[in-house]
Amino acid sequence: MFIGITSSKQPVSLVLIPLTAVLLWLPGFFLEAQPNLQVNMPLYGSIEPWLIVNPFIARLFGLTTVILTGFSINYVVNEHQIAPKKSWLPALLYVTMASSTPGLLWLHPALPATFLLVWSLHLVLSTYRDETVKGTIFHAGVLAGLSALIYFPAILFILCLLVALIILRPFNGREWVILFSGASLPFVYSGFYFFMADSWQGVTRRYIVDPIMNKNWFLKLEVADYAVFGVLIIIFLGALYRYVAGAGTSTMKTKKSSSVLSWMGICSALTVLSSQHFHSSSFLFLLAPLTMFATNYFIAMRKPVLRELVYVLLIGAVIGGYLMRGN
Repeated sequence: MFIGITSSKQPVSLVLIPLTAVLLWLPGFFLEAQPNLQVNMPLYGSIEPWLIVNPFIARLFGLTTVILTGFSINYVVNEHQIAPKKSWLPALLYVTMASSTPGLLWLHPALPATFLLVWSLHLVLSTYRDETVKGTIFHAGVLAGLSALIYFPAILFILCLLVALIILRPFNGREWVILFSGASLPFVYSGFYFFMADSWQGVTRRYIVDPIMNKNWFLKLEVADYAVFGVLIIIFLGALYRYVAGAGTSTMKTKKSSSVLSWMGICSALTVLSSQHFHSSSFLFLLAPLTMFATNYFIAMRKPVLRELVYVLLIGAVIGGYLMRGN
């Protein structure tokens, strides 16, 4: 039912998708424990103490960010013809996957960083066959730089944007310089601020040295999380098969966009390795490219009952996880 409704452009999806997110986040508002945060940066670290003493507000902001990011991904998929038809399915898939375990029900720094990166991706994809792109590339770089100031592993996506320019456009060294200029601008301003405040040494130790020295290399998942991850792996394998099988039938724009998303997926996987603590939230960046590829997988299923079955399996794994924790 959910997949069938959101696979088209029915207006009821604008209510169904936020409602789904609220229902999935509802248990989080009753959790006393707070998820382990990973490497954070000044833009997030400045509000982190306030979030810790106001967990309800932190989760409310997290819920809002997930919904906004879901609809942003939906816009990118439809605008750049990543999926064979326009739908609300990307938004539904993202809010479901990004709300699937208690470890994700918090305003993790990767959530606002993902929101910025999705719009940065949109700006770069918009440069395909466009001649007046200097401002667009600069703004894409600024968004990527801001995301890295929120969550340090996001700095890898600056490289992803560079690869995207290589894929989408003929070589132009000035565009590369513009991209890096935009990405470095937030760091220049923040560095100047901390230098003038004579706190750059403490900031360097807190946000760079200490996370590296105290890095945890072992994945920490509860037993109840493995069912959710199992279903996500099934979706990933199906999306991968669809990507390989449909590579020869897509338009040139779709092929290039899919290539950019592939590199986004690679950079997202690398952010898992660069996170300070391996936790379910370490995989948040992976959900954006997975959502975009999974949309094609769900739409390509010839039998609607199969699409509903896979989604029900994911919801069932989420509910089962909470029941296991309750026991």
